[in-house]
Amino acid sequence: MGTRPVWRWPQNISCPRVEAFRATLQQLTLKGRWLEDLGFNTGQPVIVTVERGRLVIEAEIRI
Repeated sequence: MGTRPVWRWPQNISCPRVEAFRATLQQLTLKGRWLEDLGFNTGQPVIVTVERGRLVIEAEIRI
């Protein structure tokens, strides 16, 4: 078995405000190769669940 690179949390995760139709909307953008290491692929649907003070993001697995 080969060695696997050490996974590290991304340096910058932000939640900028987006101005749209005079209303301020929240937007969350996650970028980085680390997402693929965790099983998220570009264009893949995700499931977002809201729990007490946290968002849980799961890759949607289609059978």
